[in-house]
Amino acid sequence: MPIRLEILDYVSLKELRHLTYPAVWTAVTSRFASTVRGVAARTTDVTAGLALAVPGPSGQFELLSVYVLPMLRRMGFGSSMLGTIEEEFRGLGFRRGVHFLRVGEHNQDAARFFVKNGWTRPAVNKLVCHTTVPLAFETPWLVEARLPVRYRIVGWRSLGADQRATIRDFDEPGVNDDVNPFIYEEDSDPHTSLALVDAEGGTVRGWAITHRLDSSTLRWTCSFIHPSLQATALMRPLWLEVARRQRAFPELVNLMFTVPVTEPRMARFALRRMRPWLSELAYACITMKRVA
Repeated sequence: MPIRLEILDYVSLKELRHLTYPAVWTAVTSRFASTVRGVAARTTDVTAGLALAVPGPSGQFELLSVYVLPMLRRMGFGSSMLGTIEEEFRGLGFRRGVHFLRVGEHNQDAARFFVKNGWTRPAVNKLVCHTTVPLAFETPWLVEARLPVRYRIVGWRSLGADQRATIRDFDEPGVNDDVNPFIYEEDSDPHTSLALVDAEGGTVRGWAITHRLDSSTLRWTCSFIHPSLQATALMRPLWLEVARRQRAFPELVNLMFTVPVTEPRMARFALRRMRPWLSELAYACITMKRVA
């Protein structure tokens, strides 16, 4: 089947936005409209696929997505678009491509595609966990959690300036960008984003920040318990309250969260204690290729 490849800018890409993921197109629209490059693969009858990439720092470009219509996969469209993107950015002076991808627990087709095309074997940086509200309420260690009387759980947005200031003053190695609530609070879900505080005094001891991804899915974006309290399992009653408040919205039946592999204790917990009640487990990975 003859393939025609076309390099496109943002204006030309708009009519093909259905050939990438909604989150990718949102990023293109809000951040990369002036710099994005796309390659469309066309046949005489249809646009078979689309690849998108953007320039980055230090001589690197980021491949945002490569998508081929399901009925036309394994016919060379993906490899052709990828090769053209690499050539385009090599001609612009870039030396290396980077791509962040998700690899399924039982389906490594995406990883094999990139390795076949000369990219590095994907390195895992996060576990991506999916489950449902009904499954959450079948999880024994979650539903059996109890909150000690010396603590209470409040809405994140109800915190006062003094309480927020105590979080900013945390000088703990565990408060990194993966769990910093101030990075993620914008557009957070007001009903299920919560804080754990002392019942007396209201000092903040932990939090869970969530976001609605779509009409049926809530992302539990980041959660944290002060390191001095992590051995007390206080995260479990906090998570249980998030699940209870999510259950109040019947349309929000799905939930997902990620676990950085740089947190080995939490990663082990996810694989051993959470896995039986997950509907899907995948891996967020990074792959690279030197193009010049």
